[in-house]
Amino acid sequence: MANPAIANLDTFAFPATILLKIADNLLRGEIALTQENYGAALTHYEKSVALQDSQPNTEPPY
Repeated sequence: MANPAIANLDTFAFPATILLKIADNLLRGEIALTQENYGAALTHYEKSVALQDSQPNTEPPY
């Protein structure tokens, strides 16, 4: 996510870079599942969870 246009969207209320990294890892996990690569899928899902957990709690959630 080295795109500066995306980085310019980052705010406390909307951390675009992190949200896109979460989505990217979720998609990679789904792709790995369809390929029956369960270890890779789990790794991508764990990365998504770690990124989500690193964000402050807000209401409503992102």
